[in-house]
Amino acid sequence: PGTDRLLVYAPGDGALYVFDDANNPSTPRRVSSQSGIFSRPSVTDDGTVCLYVAADNTLRACALTSPTVQEQIVEPTPVWRSIAISPDGKRLAATSTAYDPIVYVYNLDASPPSVRQFRLYTPNYSGDTSASQLVFADAMQWHLDGQTLLLDALNATPTETGDTLVYWDILQLRAWDRGSGTFGSGIVTRVLPIQPIGVSIGNPTYAKNSPYIIAFDRLDDNTGSYAVMAANLN
Repeated sequence: PGTDRLLVYAPGDGALYVFDDANNPSTPRRVSSQSGIFSRPSVTDDGTVCLYVAADNTLRACALTSPTVQEQIVEPTPVWRSIAISPDGKRLAATSTAYDPIVYVYNLDASPPSVRQFRLYTPNYSGDTSASQLVFADAMQWHLDGQTLLLDALNATPTETGDTLVYWDILQLRAWDRGSGTFGSGIVTRVLPIQPIGVSIGNPTYAKNSPYIIAFDRLDDNTGSYAVMAANLN
């Protein structure tokens, strides 16, 4: 239900535009300032609000249904890199330009908003949860239940030969607990089996109506091949 709406970015003028049922496709409606974007915007599930990191690394929000530009700077400190807003708009996940293994999760439903820092780690079967192998997270998306954060992360693992094995992996972070109405346990789980050496997976996204299905990118440095893949997590 609702109105079909498409959000696009115009690099020529650094603004976000919306195509929807109320507009002629040749005349999209500008919804943001001409401040550029640093990473992929994130939209609430009802399609009314977009949050994005501007080119100056400030965090901004703009209305997608207004006939005129309505934008505010949510966080003026220029340290943000990527963000994800929960489907209900009540939780916000963000990473910083420090490129560290930290995800900041804000509870926007609190007054004032509260925040928890989650330190990511590379899960393995030995029980070692050292964060030294996980460098930073990048692309993120909330599950429809508003509790789990799907993300990709760059890993750098020392080898016995003294080299460093660098690869991308897809993880899930328990960031919120709906039952208790507070931040989650911070447990990190691997979404897919460990990939062969030289293979990276990243840019994950949930299917719109089937959250147990994800799409993701797969890059094989051994063969130079690239593919868009899908997986059923059930």
